[in-house]
Amino acid sequence: MAGVEFDEPAWKGAAIHNCDWALSQQRQSGWFACNAFADGETPLLHTIGYVVEGLVGVGELLGVERYTRAAMSCLAPLVELQQSRGKLFGRYDENWRATVSWRCLTGEAQIALVLLRLARVTGEKTYSEVAQSLLKRLAQLQDLSDRHPESYGAIAGSQPLWGGYGPFNYLNWAAKFFMDALLLHESNVDVQRSLPAEHASSALPTAV
Repeated sequence: MAGVEFDEPAWKGAAIHNCDWALSQQRQSGWFACNAFADGETPLLHTIGYVVEGLVGVGELLGVERYTRAAMSCLAPLVELQQSRGKLFGRYDENWRATVSWRCLTGEAQIALVLLRLARVTGEKTYSEVAQSLLKRLAQLQDLSDRHPESYGAIAGSQPLWGGYGPFNYLNWAAKFFMDALLLHESNVDVQRSLPAEHASSALPTAV
């Protein structure tokens, strides 16, 4: 994005090299190796979300279809799992088998966000339907009963709260990705796209 904004070919080239390296790690199943915070660790839904978000963003921005297709290949098993089982889990191995029983809520918000972006690009209704399903389940877990302003509206790292990602914590980036997805779903506002100043306020829902 910075390379496009500042017309820096070297920055765009670096982004392309990074994306091409990521594609070299993709398996036939759509899963990405080396996609975790530590060597030998099974990827979190959160880090899977980062990869597909980056590939869809660069693919759309630079018009590189192979990045978008790679992201769609990775998302296809997750879409199928969400449709068939009604939920996703926190970590997946290369055969898309869940290796934990807890949910990674940050990853679910990211996946919903990317699916909404793909729905806009491809017109594929399934993407938006699965995104809505993920957002609905997240909304059911959002803390709207807390009397403390610093945690009202928060999203936990895991469900249950003691799960393996950010246990016993409300994560600011979990709420951030949830808000990003809600803005795109409810108001067609994408945080990765600039919005003309004269339209910015009218695009947002009115507080009640």
